[in-house]
Amino acid sequence: MSKQIMTIGHRGAKGHEPENTIASFEKAIKLGCDYVELDVHLADEELFVIHDSSVDRTTNGSGKIAELTRKQIESLDAGNGQKIPTLSEVLAFINGRCGVNIELKGAGTAGPVCDLLNTLLNQSHLSSPILISSFDYRELDEVDKKFRRGLLFDKIRDDWIELARDYSSWSVNLPYKTVSLDNIQKAHLEGFRVLVYTVNDPNDMKKLLSLGVDGIFTDFPDRLLDAITSGEKND
Repeated sequence: MSKQIMTIGHRGAKGHEPENTIASFEKAIKLGCDYVELDVHLADEELFVIHDSSVDRTTNGSGKIAELTRKQIESLDAGNGQKIPTLSEVLAFINGRCGVNIELKGAGTAGPVCDLLNTLLNQSHLSSPILISSFDYRELDEVDKKFRRGLLFDKIRDDWIELARDYSSWSVNLPYKTVSLDNIQKAHLEGFRVLVYTVNDPNDMKKLLSLGVDGIFTDFPDRLLDAITSGEKND
């Protein structure tokens, strides 16, 4: 490959360990990810790393996470004995070993996320590159400009490039089905990185690599790293 491709572990290494858990992030780091992606919700004045607005799918509990207390959340099993971690815990665990893509899921998460990151920065305790992304553009608009922003799209809109420009995006994060050489070139002309989610088939990965995307989100980082290595050997 002629350029570095970002290998982004989706919710850690979700294909190998329970998603959004310390075990999943540890696996992603061990496999060699450049970044891990995670999701945050606000509950009981704490940022918890979980994808859904409820705990039903990913834990042995039930209910809306925003309606649970910290103690209740900490008592849940998120799979294989893993807990739902806080964002602080995850950042401390990663400790600069890879970048972190924080996806704002719950309402009102932008402010607390930036407050936490700024506190860590002021204490010289933030050593990981940070990318903050969201489908909720109102939340993204509240993200401190010092942090990179990734505009998430579930489909290509007519004004997608203008939106990315308006929100001072560092990257456009696109679903695999929307990616074309034309869209990649349009984004690159504007200076945006193209990050593609969520790709688990090695043939799809190889296709995206050949098109020149900048990064790929995957549940199986090992498959992507194999595809990258295979492409380098064929260059």
